[in-house]
Amino acid sequence: MSKTSQPSYSKLVHNIMETMEENSNKFIESGCYYIVNIRVSSDKEKNEAYKEWAKTLLTTKTEKERPIVVYTHANEISLLFSCVSDNDFHYLKGSHQDICSYYACYFCKLSQSYNIKCNIVEFRQRSDIFGYLMWKIHQNTKKCINNVCKKLVSSKELEDKPLEELKTIMTSYDIDWDQITDEEKYGKFQRLRRKKKKLLILSLSEPFNAQDTKKYMSYLFS
Repeated sequence: MSKTSQPSYSKLVHNIMETMEENSNKFIESGCYYIVNIRVSSDKEKNEAYKEWAKTLLTTKTEKERPIVVYTHANEISLLFSCVSDNDFHYLKGSHQDICSYYACYFCKLSQSYNIKCNIVEFRQRSDIFGYLMWKIHQNTKKCINNVCKKLVSSKELEDKPLEELKTIMTSYDIDWDQITDEEKYGKFQRLRRKKKKLLILSLSEPFNAQDTKKYMSYLFS
């Protein structure tokens, strides 16, 4: 009887190394939504450029590459992607590494900036997405106040402050809150909506109100 052949030592090492690489990557499960956050470190691009990029992404032909909502603020852009059916895969098989690499290259080419930061946040529940975006808007409002006040207000001073208190801080520096555009204060959401035979891009720039979740959930997912 012939002995069962055993894998060579080099083959065993090869398999172990491949497993280490695979275990170092994370894959998004089919039932999860996810947001890709991209920050472009470049002074060249203005808000108009980000809005145009958002429109391009929203009208991407391939469904898995097409975000359902795009959110922009200053030099950041966030892409919300839907879950997929149980027997399907997300774009690039849901690989965190491959998705981040793809969007880093994509925005590097668009912005001519070589300093792109990218991360992915996963969600199992739509309510978690609402909570995350509400928090993100509030963080960006604090950044706006910090910038408008010419760094006179520290990030620590703005910590845990509700919106009304943030407005009071602005007033104390003789800055008119109403003179700042909603887009600067809250960022801008964009999504596609079909109306009869036309595709429209619907925009939204306001803080999410936890007392009116239905309105915002409808905007994000309807």
